[in-house]
Amino acid sequence: LDQDTISNLGVDEKINLTDVLVVKAPTDAPAESETSIVVTISSDYNTTVNATYTSRTTVLQKYDPKVSTVGFDVLSAKPEEQVNFTIKIENLGNGQDDISLELIGGNSSWGQLGDSSFTLESNTNSTTTLRVTPPKDTEAKNGYIITIRATSENGETTTDRNIFVNVLQVYEVSVQVAGDSSKKGDPGDELTFEITIKNKGNGEDTVSLALEGDKASWASVIDEVELLSGETKTVNLTVNIDDDATVGDNDIIVNGTSEDNPLAYDTGTVKVSVNKQFKVDVVVSSQNGDPGTTVEYAVRIQNEGTGVDTFSVTID
Repeated sequence: LDQDTISNLGVDEKINLTDVLVVKAPTDAPAESETSIVVTISSDYNTTVNATYTSRTTVLQKYDPKVSTVGFDVLSAKPEEQVNFTIKIENLGNGQDDISLELIGGNSSWGQLGDSSFTLESNTNSTTTLRVTPPKDTEAKNGYIITIRATSENGETTTDRNIFVNVLQVYEVSVQVAGDSSKKGDPGDELTFEITIKNKGNGEDTVSLALEGDKASWASVIDEVELLSGETKTVNLTVNIDDDATVGDNDIIVNGTSEDNPLAYDTGTVKVSVNKQFKVDVVVSSQNGDPGTTVEYAVRIQNEGTGVDTFSVTID
């Protein structure tokens, strides 16, 4: 009571009192609980003269849902790889509550809740599993956010909790020949091939290029290519056919390897065909002789073509 004495109230006089009785429920009072308080007013001069009234107070429900994680709230995964979070739901209110969960935010489609509806008594809890799978080609980055929202049965009281997913980098390289992969030429010719290098991973990568094969020394290409996720670049492979090359087909292999992950590589192959050329050179030594004598000349026949040849020798 804020006031327990009314003094000198005259005949037929009345007084209106406000905030005379203040009722404060304990912090742990359950919802819908009711208490009755009887107030008696009696005369100080004649205690047999009195009147009473009864105050009845009902405790309203306080809604207070809470969401937390059991264990880690940050996990790492590659695209299309599932990780599981354990989610704890608590009713910190003072009465039974029907609490519903939902996923919100730009990455909400990555997740799936095992259970999303809970009926909880005051100060009780339950758990559920949140399964998260980053989509294919998600860029490698830390700290992707998924928000879990809990809503009480009144539809107005909500609470949010963030969980975090670090998407790991996947390394994948593609090396292909653009256009003709096979060309012909003569010794001394220069041929150019176009090679496309693609970063099929989900993060920035530097691809180192190397040449392989018996005739790799004929060719040249840039040492490395820097690529964003999903980016493709075209480089030139220049082949200078050796002056002493022989007729036939020669494979030159372009190997592209991720600098950060040597297990991520790919190759592309070009075929250089050396044309068959026909060329002969004859060298005859100089000789002197007297009349009537026989002089023998040494004749050297050299095949200067690019392949095996047969020569006929005639004297005119």
